[in-house]
Amino acid sequence: MVLVLLCMVGLLSGCTINGTRIVFKEPKVNKPEYIFQVNEATCSAAMTRLFMANYRNLYGKIAGLNLWKNEEEAGLLEEYVKEITLSELSRMFCMNQLATKKQLSLNEKELSLVQKAAKEYYSSPSQQVVQTVGVPEESGKEAYCLHAVARHLYSLMPAGID
Repeated sequence: MVLVLLCMVGLLSGCTINGTRIVFKEPKVNKPEYIFQVNEATCSAAMTRLFMANYRNLYGKIAGLNLWKNEEEAGLLEEYVKEITLSELSRMFCMNQLATKKQLSLNEKELSLVQKAAKEYYSSPSQQVVQTVGVPEESGKEAYCLHAVARHLYSLMPAGID
């Protein structure tokens, strides 16, 4: 599953939009490379596996049906999971770059809550699949922070941040 995603990402290239550089890197086998880069921020293969595992769980069962059992549906679903993973991760990384540019960050209370949520996530029995695909807890904490900053920035946008 992960190798297929890595191969797919290798087909993509980079670009610059309004001064923000976005690069999708061709991963090297057996090297802990990043999957894509937004300016200087890089998305690791571990974080990508974390999000893929979560989306796979989220979209794998609908109305009590296990969509992974049917080969045809599983193939379509796998492609969708790859696309949504890259889309959501790149959106969050771009939002975090904007937050950095606007000098926005989590306060100590928010950071503490994020750390607590990440710890609970990793200790829950339902997250064994994440541990199985080799995602270190530190990547989970980073993912929670990334998501929290992006949500924080979204909440400020209607208030007039540009």
